[in-house]
Amino acid sequence: MLGDLGDLVTPTTPVSDVGIVGLGAVGTSIGLALRAAGEGTVGFDTSLQHLQEAVDLGAITTASPDFNGFFGCQVVFVAVPPGEVVSVARSVLERTHATVIDVASVKGEIARAINDPRFVPSHPLRGTHVSGPQGAAKDLFVGGVWVVCPTASTSPYRLWMAEGLIRRMGAEPVRLGAAEHDSVTARTSHLPHVAASSLVHVVGTRDRAFARRLIGGGFLDSTRIARANPDLWTDIALHNRAEVSDSISEMMSRLSAVKKAIDEADREAVLAFFAEACRLIEESVPLRTPRNIRRVPGATSAWNRRRGSFVSELGGAH
Repeated sequence: MLGDLGDLVTPTTPVSDVGIVGLGAVGTSIGLALRAAGEGTVGFDTSLQHLQEAVDLGAITTASPDFNGFFGCQVVFVAVPPGEVVSVARSVLERTHATVIDVASVKGEIARAINDPRFVPSHPLRGTHVSGPQGAAKDLFVGGVWVVCPTASTSPYRLWMAEGLIRRMGAEPVRLGAAEHDSVTARTSHLPHVAASSLVHVVGTRDRAFARRLIGGGFLDSTRIARANPDLWTDIALHNRAEVSDSISEMMSRLSAVKKAIDEADREAVLAFFAEACRLIEESVPLRTPRNIRRVPGATSAWNRRRGSFVSELGGAH
């Protein structure tokens, strides 16, 4: 048991077995990354299929039937949907002496609900629209940012231990307040999912036999994330509802303004809309090249194959 003997451990040394609750794409990726770093892992999931797949992929070395299997773990990751984090984290904290790290996409409600020095709220800003263990990859977090949102109660030692493990998985830990995290991610992550799904609805409710012949790269690039797990994204939207609602209002305001300009054939205003967006994206977002875009194993990469996949889905429902 490490207790608070932080001076006896460094972030680069193994911390014995690491527990993982929830073996979807993110939880299984954590397991694969930790196994690659030399850690033993104990895994639990309510889905026996996910549990078996994670074992088969080599993401966990020991499958546990319940939370009691984490008793000997020094760190436990909680990789479950936002609505389940508080109850799961509390259960693990009660049964172990471990540092408990959650990885949900929403932080405010969770950080306010758990007042324990061993709890470290966090959020890796890497994911995949492919759900389940088959969407996992050992290098998912390499080169990415992993936000850490310590509460007023979080022990500096537990925070240091969490950040050490994050670095061992190849990510850069960045500290941020929970409220600021939720405000930023509502606009950079949650709103894009709402927008992508809205765009699919616009096209999907039109004449599909006609629309499927005209789908281009712009549509595919803008809607890829609409394939993400509906249950998970419902949970995320509702648990960050205030910020998501505000971000939708902001987008609707901008859409209304450009709609008005288009209705009035105001070329200068329409040009300014596109030009300003072009300037802002060039300043704030680096160009994504094949070197820094992670491919999901088994995902189609050729443009025409991606088009065909979406086209078949549109055509199959009329």
